Amino acid sequence: MSDPTLLDPRPLTSPTGASAAAELPDDLALEAAGRLQVAALVMIGLWAMGLVVNRLGRPVPEALERLVLRCLAKAPGGRPADAASLAEALAGAGADDWTQGEARVWWETTFTPRPSSEERVMPPTEILEVAAPR
Repeated sequence: MSDPTLLDPRPLTSPTGASAAAELPDDLALEAAGRLQVAALVMIGLWAMGLVVNRLGRPVPEALERLVLRCLAKAPGGRPADAASLAEALAGAGADDWTQGEARVWWETTFTPRPSSEERVMPPTEILEVAAPR
């Protein structure tokens, strides 16, 4: 594309953006979007893979559920405009209610891939560390 002003940042908040962000090396992902945005994109990617939200073991804040569904909107205009908009919406949606310890316990005891298999899949520790507040 010859004119960078024609680029629309909204696809970065879509499941495709989540998958891409999860595959980036840690330093590049953090530089590109910041810790909160990367954690949010990973969460959106997990949602898009069909993980059931109630597997968290507690209710998901309604505002967070609405935000995730907005990020998955088919029309780009229905998604947050950019990473800053997503971060602002996450701040008010209860996305940071979990501690790092709670997140780790969930990954270690609850998470299984879909469809279920006998093999236990553990997340890369880098993903957990990305979500850790500083």
